[in-house]
Amino acid sequence: MAALAARLGHRTLVLCLTNQIRESWMNDLHKMFGLKRSQIGLIQQGTWKIGEQFTLASVSTLTRRYHRWPELFDQFGTLIVDEADAFNSPNMTRFIIQCPAKNLLGITATDSPKNFHLRALFGPPVRRILPVQKDTASSHALNEVRITETEFTFQYQSQNLDWHVLSD
Repeated sequence: MAALAARLGHRTLVLCLTNQIRESWMNDLHKMFGLKRSQIGLIQQGTWKIGEQFTLASVSTLTRRYHRWPELFDQFGTLIVDEADAFNSPNMTRFIIQCPAKNLLGITATDSPKNFHLRALFGPPVRRILPVQKDTASSHALNEVRITETEFTFQYQSQNLDWHVLSD
């Protein structure tokens, strides 16, 4: 989604349901575009900073600060809703409907035909990426993988496991 937003060329607002999603976006924007945390806008609790290219917004903060929505509507051409399947609160539905952004992008890994909120906001899925497990030059299908016990342990300091750090 970040690559698509960059290609569209508009300032982008990303709605993040959780801190873990926000951190994932922070790490991905750094890896993809070399953006430092200070270059990425953040709307969360006591912070209201609009970034030059990307701004990550806490859904709970936006829900409480509806009086500031017009500020956002004037500045963003692309709105990304991460985990769009979970957006069913009246305030966030209203935010998405009122947002005049030229591009509205929703992404989810848990799409279900029964999720009428998702389809009401975004329409039917445009593209589906289904996981296919097969051998490739760099990976093996899950039925080809064997589990090997090791003594590796991963120590982390926060409540949220940082998958990027673990992968590195």
